[in-house]
Amino acid sequence: MARKGGKARAFYAEQLIGPAVPESLAYLRDWLFQLVGRSGVGMAGAAPLSYGTIADWARLTGNTPTPDDVEALLYLDAVLRGEQREAAEQAKPIPPSRDMPNVPQLPRRSGGSAKRRPR
Repeated sequence: MARKGGKARAFYAEQLIGPAVPESLAYLRDWLFQLVGRSGVGMAGAAPLSYGTIADWARLTGNTPTPDDVEALLYLDAVLRGEQREAAEQAKPIPPSRDMPNVPQLPRRSGGSAKRRPR
Protein backbone atom coordinates (compact mmCIF):
# COMPACT_ATOMS: atom_id res chain seq x y z
CA MET A 1 0.00 0.00 0.00
CA ALA A 2 1.42 3.41 -0.96
CA ARG A 3 2.05 5.90 1.82
CA LYS A 4 -0.22 8.92 2.05
CA GLY A 5 1.38 12.01 0.62
CA GLY A 6 3.90 10.06 -1.45
CA LYS A 7 3.09 12.00 -4.61
CA ALA A 8 3.21 15.32 -2.79
CA ARG A 9 6.50 14.41 -1.15
CA ALA A 10 7.99 13.49 -4.54
CA PHE A 11 6.70 16.75 -6.06
CA TYR A 12 8.31 18.86 -3.34
CA ALA A 13 11.54 16.85 -3.54
CA GLU A 14 11.72 17.73 -7.25
CA GLN A 15 11.16 21.40 -6.40
CA LEU A 16 14.12 21.35 -4.01
CA ILE A 17 16.52 20.34 -6.75
CA GLY A 18 18.00 23.56 -8.04
CA PRO A 19 21.05 24.61 -9.97
CA ALA A 20 24.41 23.34 -8.81
CA VAL A 21 26.02 25.52 -6.16
CA PRO A 22 29.63 26.50 -6.81
CA GLU A 23 31.90 24.75 -4.33
CA SER A 24 33.18 28.13 -3.12
CA LEU A 25 29.63 29.04 -1.98
CA ALA A 26 28.54 25.64 -0.64
CA TYR A 27 29.14 26.82 2.93
CA LEU A 28 26.46 29.53 2.48
CA ARG A 29 23.95 26.91 1.32
CA ASP A 30 24.77 24.74 4.31
CA TRP A 31 24.47 27.70 6.70
CA LEU A 32 21.17 28.73 5.11
CA PHE A 33 19.72 25.24 5.62
CA GLN A 34 20.75 25.44 9.28
CA LEU A 35 19.15 28.86 9.76
CA VAL A 36 15.90 28.79 7.76
CA GLY A 37 12.90 28.81 10.08
CA ARG A 38 14.94 29.46 13.23
CA SER A 39 13.49 32.96 13.71
CA GLY A 40 10.09 31.50 14.53
CA VAL A 41 6.83 30.92 12.72
CA GLY A 42 3.78 33.15 12.54
CA MET A 43 0.43 33.24 10.78
CA ALA A 44 2.19 34.04 7.48
CA GLY A 45 4.68 31.18 7.77
CA ALA A 46 8.35 31.28 8.69
CA ALA A 47 9.51 34.57 10.18
CA PRO A 48 12.28 36.43 8.38
CA LEU A 49 15.81 35.59 9.38
CA SER A 50 17.15 38.24 11.75
CA TYR A 51 20.57 39.58 12.64
CA GLY A 52 20.03 38.34 16.20
CA THR A 53 19.26 34.82 15.05
CA ILE A 54 22.40 34.79 12.89
CA ALA A 55 24.52 36.19 15.76
CA ASP A 56 23.20 33.58 18.22
CA TRP A 57 23.72 30.79 15.69
CA ALA A 58 27.29 31.95 14.97
CA ARG A 59 28.12 32.15 18.69
CA LEU A 60 26.72 28.69 19.39
CA THR A 61 28.23 26.94 16.37
CA GLY A 62 31.57 28.73 16.22
CA ASN A 63 30.96 29.85 12.63
CA THR A 64 32.22 33.32 11.76
CA PRO A 65 30.18 34.82 8.92
CA THR A 66 31.52 38.00 7.36
CA PRO A 67 29.19 41.01 6.91
CA ASP A 68 28.82 40.00 3.25
CA ASP A 69 27.90 36.45 4.32
CA VAL A 70 25.24 37.84 6.66
CA GLU A 71 23.73 39.97 3.89
CA ALA A 72 23.75 36.99 1.53
CA LEU A 73 22.00 34.81 4.15
CA LEU A 74 19.33 37.46 4.72
CA TYR A 75 18.77 37.82 0.98
CA LEU A 76 18.62 34.06 0.34
CA ASP A 77 16.21 33.64 3.26
CA ALA A 78 13.91 36.30 1.78
CA VAL A 79 13.98 34.60 -1.62
CA LEU A 80 13.27 31.18 -0.11
CA ARG A 81 10.36 32.48 2.00
CA GLY A 82 8.92 34.23 -1.08
CA GLU A 83 9.00 31.02 -3.07
CA GLN A 84 7.37 29.11 -0.22
CA ARG A 85 4.62 31.74 0.02
CA GLU A 86 3.96 31.59 -3.74
CA ALA A 87 3.79 27.79 -3.68
CA ALA A 88 1.34 27.86 -0.76
CA GLU A 89 -0.88 30.41 -2.53
CA GLN A 90 -0.95 28.31 -5.70
CA ALA A 91 -1.89 25.20 -3.72
CA LYS A 92 -4.96 26.78 -2.09
CA PRO A 93 -8.17 25.54 -3.71
CA ILE A 94 -10.77 28.13 -4.67
CA PRO A 95 -13.99 27.39 -2.81
CA PRO A 96 -17.10 27.06 -4.98
CA SER A 97 -19.62 29.89 -4.84
CA ARG A 98 -23.38 29.86 -5.23
CA ASP A 99 -22.95 32.57 -7.85
CA MET A 100 -20.70 30.45 -10.04
CA PRO A 101 -22.35 28.75 -13.02
CA ASN A 102 -22.12 24.99 -13.45
CA VAL A 103 -21.80 24.37 -9.72
CA PRO A 104 -24.41 21.87 -8.58
CA GLN A 105 -26.48 23.06 -5.63
CA LEU A 106 -27.66 20.80 -2.84
CA PRO A 107 -31.43 20.36 -2.74
CA ARG A 108 -33.12 22.30 0.02
CA ARG A 109 -35.27 20.46 2.50
CA SER A 110 -38.94 21.23 2.46
CA GLY A 111 -40.59 22.40 5.66
CA GLY A 112 -41.77 19.94 8.26
CA SER A 113 -40.11 17.77 10.79
CA ALA A 114 -37.40 15.36 9.86
CA LYS A 115 -38.16 11.68 10.20
CA ARG A 116 -35.92 9.64 12.44
CA ARG A 117 -34.71 6.19 11.62
CA PRO A 118 -35.96 3.49 13.95
CA ARG A 119 -33.34 1.84 16.11
